[in-house]
Amino acid sequence: MRELILSLSDFLKTDTVEVKDHKYNGNIGLSFDIFISFRALKFSEESIYVSGIMEGFVEVECSRCLSLYKHHIEIPINTNIEVDNWQIDVGEEVRQLLLLEMPMKPICNQDCLGICKTCGRHNKKNNSCNCCDSIDESVKERWKELLNNNSGGSKKMPNPKRKHTPHRRDCRRSANSKLDAPNASKCSNCAAVKMPHKVCPECGFYNGRLIVAKKVKKAKNAESEEQSRQEVEK
Repeated sequence: MRELILSLSDFLKTDTVEVKDHKYNGNIGLSFDIFISFRALKFSEESIYVSGIMEGFVEVECSRCLSLYKHHIEIPINTNIEVDNWQIDVGEEVRQLLLLEMPMKPICNQDCLGICKTCGRHNKKNNSCNCCDSIDESVKERWKELLNNNSGGSKKMPNPKRKHTPHRRDCRRSANSKLDAPNASKCSNCAAVKMPHKVCPECGFYNGRLIVAKKVKKAKNAESEEQSRQEVEK
C-alpha cells in the first residue's frame, strides 16, 4: 500500500510518474490477485490526475452453488486525487474501485443450476442429477387438484372481490376514529338539550324569544292554554 502513496517530490524533475505491474496488497475482505499499472500527471498543487488500469482475479462465492470461483477484474483508472499533506494515496482509490466492481449476485457460470435440494449435488447444464424425475407419486397426488386448476380446470381458487391495500384501510380507520360527538347546549327556556345556535325543538324558543309556536295538546287545561297565548303575544 505504501508503494501507491506518491509524494509531490516525485514531480520535481518530470511531470509524470510511471508505475508498472505493481501488485496491490490492500484489504477488501476477499482473496484476490490484482496488478496495477498507472501514470500520474501533475495538474496543480491541490490535485493530481491518475490514469491507468488494474487487472487480475478476485475469489468470490457463487450465489447459486456456493462454490468459490475466480472473478476476472479489468478496471480502468481515470480520476483526480486531492493532495493531502504533500502526498496522494492511489491505494485508497483502487480499493474503492474494486469494491464497486464486485457483482451483487456473482455466478460462477451461466450453466450453473445451483445445488439440488434432494441430493446436494452441484448441478451444471450438461452434468446434472435426476432427482427431479424421481418425485414421490404421493406428492403429485396430494397437489393434484391445485395442478388441475392451474391447467385450465373448471374449479378456480377463491379470490376477494375487492382487495384494498393496508394503507387505504388504515386511512379509513383513522378518519373514523377522529370523529367526535357534536356539541350540545341547554335551552334557556325549558332546559332541554338542543344543538347550539338552533331553535329548541321542544318549546320553540331561541335566545329568550319564541320563534316557533308549538301546538298545545287538547289534554292540557285552560290555564296552560292561557299561559301559552300570553307568551305568543309578548
